[in-house]
Amino acid sequence: MWFLEKRELDRAIADFTTGIERAPTEVDSYEGRADAWFAKGNFDKAIPDYTQAITLANDPRNKRGGFGYEIVKFHFNRAIARHLTGEFGPAIADYSEVITLMGGSAKSKHYIYRGISWSELGDRAHALADYAEGSRLSPKDIPDLMADGYDSFYRGRFKFAAAELAPAAYTMDDLQPMLFRYLARRRAGVKSEAELEDNAARMKDKDWAYAIVELYLGRASAAAALAAARPDDRCVAQFHIGQWHLLHGRMSEAKSVLQIAAETCPKGFKEQIAAAAELKRMVSSE
Repeated sequence: MWFLEKRELDRAIADFTTGIERAPTEVDSYEGRADAWFAKGNFDKAIPDYTQAITLANDPRNKRGGFGYEIVKFHFNRAIARHLTGEFGPAIADYSEVITLMGGSAKSKHYIYRGISWSELGDRAHALADYAEGSRLSPKDIPDLMADGYDSFYRGRFKFAAAELAPAAYTMDDLQPMLFRYLARRRAGVKSEAELEDNAARMKDKDWAYAIVELYLGRASAAAALAAARPDDRCVAQFHIGQWHLLHGRMSEAKSVLQIAAETCPKGFKEQIAAAAELKRMVSSE
């Protein structure tokens, strides 16, 4: 456990593995190794360890058997790991188990995270119901998660960004999270045009930025999208045109347009930060 706390994850995994070999029914060793795999981003290896921890913790012969915070944590972490490995149905089952175990104490994040998995399955009705309940329990959680999503996008952690931006993209009357969610999913290798179209159709005011939606859906040219932008918004359009080139493998065109966005968008604009981060990734990969 000490190595895990110190973030020496490989040593922690080795220690917990030794512990499992010596005492194969000890919950703590499976929990610790699962947490270490999770922290390393090896979610496919964390899942079976969380599963074993759940099995052992539920065994009445085990001193930690029965309901407890640990079991809720195991199900919740396994749900996240399952989501990030594309096992959305099993993730939903785990989130549902957490909500059942916690009863009236279930938190906003339990509903919102389950809603994210529903979103990935394309089940808008269940997703929106969970987002509504999560927002009722804590109105600030969806905006906070959205902020995390933008930060994940800047860092190139597109799977995380896609998940974190889902609730805002589904519930807010704002194209920005919808567009960044679309880009995050595409960068993570998921076709997302149908979802973008469904989300954008909710917009009450289809201003100039709707031309960016049309660009991504293949219904407008880059020139048309740029022409639709108001003078103060041209840098935002340039960012999306750069991303559009990138999605189509036109790296040279993407780089030149993203450079314009990074230089002309006001400092602190999400598109300026994202363009600058993208340029750094492109340079490092050359």
